[in-house]
Amino acid sequence: MKRLGSLIVVGLLTLFSTPANAQSGNQTEMDLGALVCARERLPHETPAQYEERRLAQSRMPAWIYDAYDTMVNAPEEMTFTPVSVNGRTMLIANGGIGQNTAAKLEAALDQYAPVEEVWLNSPGGSAYQGVLMGNILRERQLTTRVRQGDGCGSACSTAFLGGFFRRVEPGALYGVHVYSTPEGVYAGKSENDIIWEGIKGGQERNRYIQRMGIGLTWLDLWANTHPGCMTFMSQPEMHKAFVNNID
Repeated sequence: MKRLGSLIVVGLLTLFSTPANAQSGNQTEMDLGALVCARERLPHETPAQYEERRLAQSRMPAWIYDAYDTMVNAPEEMTFTPVSVNGRTMLIANGGIGQNTAAKLEAALDQYAPVEEVWLNSPGGSAYQGVLMGNILRERQLTTRVRQGDGCGSACSTAFLGGFFRRVEPGALYGVHVYSTPEGVYAGKSENDIIWEGIKGGQERNRYIQRMGIGLTWLDLWANTHPGCMTFMSQPEMHKAFVNNID
């Protein structure tokens, strides 16, 4: 199995552990989700909780390791490559989301028009740029896809929701977490100001997912995943939250 960088996969989100994960029919390991966290113990964890999530790593299917590795080893800056499938143009968006990635996306869509689908593989980056990318994708009513073996996490998962039609294939990773805040941003601010800005940020994300037609299951998982972790949603969760709206 390949290395996981500074993060480790630490627990399955089993298909039958919660109502959000329940669905009829046969299930395979490709339908599973996972929780990924930093190697070190997080501030909110007890030593027992830390050991429990480390031990859970042994239950991970190999495909999760491989897709995660593909995602985190994408180029630092996102590249845009057109491919032709049965005479239709698809755009591969591969790499990190920087401070001008939305503008690059728009330029690539113009350059290679008409584009039908955008295939994403990215560990994320700028949350603000992720929202801008999502708005561009929705304005153009494009389909977004994460292909088997690839991954889309953090700011990428936000951009993905802009697709008019959306599909995370079985064996692909789609990860959410509360956005992190760079050190020093809140320097000199009062506790009340910090809380207020956090609430405003949550409201902005709520408005965004509502505009994109996404269910509250997504917001619940996003809000309850520590910035030091990432929740990769299971196939049943993605259908329940309308992350996937085509088969």
